[in-house]
Amino acid sequence: MTKKEIIAEIQGMEASYWLALKRAEVNFGENHVHTGKERARWGTLCELMHAIGIQADPSLPNSQEATKMILEKYDLVELIKH
Repeated sequence: MTKKEIIAEIQGMEASYWLALKRAEVNFGENHVHTGKERARWGTLCELMHAIGIQADPSLPNSQEATKMILEKYDLVELIKH
């Protein structure tokens, strides 16, 4: 794998973990044990990314879906339509 492919793979994992966290929050609530595990998994990867200088890619489909879930929670979906 090239460096670029490794970075893309890590960013894809982060987006996937972020979506899993948002789904857990919706399905189980923010304080549920499962949600806590998803938050820890996502947070650990984010710490690694920060340490090696990789930023999340908000253009990835999983990241966009998670963002939409957040906006829907606060009735702000119109913001992503513009």
